[in-house]
Amino acid sequence: LILLQQLQMRPLLQLQPLLQFQPLLQLILLQLQQLLQPLLPLLQLILLQLQPLQRPCIVLASRGGDVGMRNFDEPALITALSSALPDYDVIVANGSQPLLQNLALFAAASAVVGAHGGALANIVVCAAETPVVEIGFASEASWHYEHVANALQLRYAHVLAHADPLLRSVGAARITVDIAAVATRLQQL
Repeated sequence: LILLQQLQMRPLLQLQPLLQFQPLLQLILLQLQQLLQPLLPLLQLILLQLQPLQRPCIVLASRGGDVGMRNFDEPALITALSSALPDYDVIVANGSQPLLQNLALFAAASAVVGAHGGALANIVVCAAETPVVEIGFASEASWHYEHVANALQLRYAHVLAHADPLLRSVGAARITVDIAAVATRLQQL
């Protein structure tokens, strides 16, 4: 509830002076803030209805069964995170939850980990200083979650995914990633 009150009290546009140089991001964040503002009371109700989290949680922003990233071993990532951070629960957010429950889950997250993709857009409701580890690519076309994380004062780290032999990066059919490196980067944050 404190997080939701903080979101109401500080406009997203005042979070990072960097935004003055990125007018499109500034416009998007302003519109996003306007869209989320009416949802805050509903998020508060959902948070009250959810069972209180007994332990801190790492939210895995899952791509679900998306065949766009074959070879990405999500179960191994869950195991590695659970082993590396045994005091945390790993909760998979795979898009099957209703929207407001999904937003409440990200708002309550102690940390977020995910492969580059739309599920990471949910970091917009995370509390400031929440660690976010993106499994992503070196391409400049894939840096938008880093910009959002910086604008929202989230602690961001990037673990490079290795694309298919054609080196297509974003949109690669097959990627591999050093799962241990993801857990290590999260521990460092």
